[in-house]
Amino acid sequence: MHRSLSMLIVQFGLPLMALIILKAAAKNFNKKNYLFRYAFKPIGWNADILSKAKEYWELRGFECVLQGLEITGKRGSAEGNKRSNDMTKLICSLTIKPNDSGQLISDLLVDGRYQYLTPWNKADFELEQLVFRNVISGKPEPDFVAEYRKERVKKNRISMLFSKAISPKWREKFNSLAEDGNMPIFEEKVDSSKTGL
Repeated sequence: MHRSLSMLIVQFGLPLMALIILKAAAKNFNKKNYLFRYAFKPIGWNADILSKAKEYWELRGFECVLQGLEITGKRGSAEGNKRSNDMTKLICSLTIKPNDSGQLISDLLVDGRYQYLTPWNKADFELEQLVFRNVISGKPEPDFVAEYRKERVKKNRISMLFSKAISPKWREKFNSLAEDGNMPIFEEKVDSSKTGL
């Protein structure tokens, strides 16, 4: 084993070794896309709400296009996937459009190459969707969102890696944003055609 790697494992223990192995596995084998879908009935989907929706996602780093009643957008880069632990830097596409039953379908499709998404990483995308629904409903962004994001920046990457779920404190606050109990859903999609970025 390489000497510098051996010294790191001695200094920081097995969690670091596990992190290295998982990152290597993600780099070599992760052909997954991660879909975060939120389907809900909006208070409306007129020009004013469309504009508010587009502004929200642009503030979250997306370059958005409005075509009729549909919003599409892109965020992130290959470099972000390779090097960043900031979920807003990953390659991600956005699609928002109404369906025939009057629901609004908001999809975030995240490119998983070179990444391993922890429960906390997944929660970041879930929160974006929950806050989006609140914002277009005319509600202000909840105070706890800034607190959550600040804590996430400070949180140790290794401790996040071995967490099976986000803390009950934050789960309760997330749930409070969906008064009807309707939450975003998460789905993994394998794309066997993927190659390196």
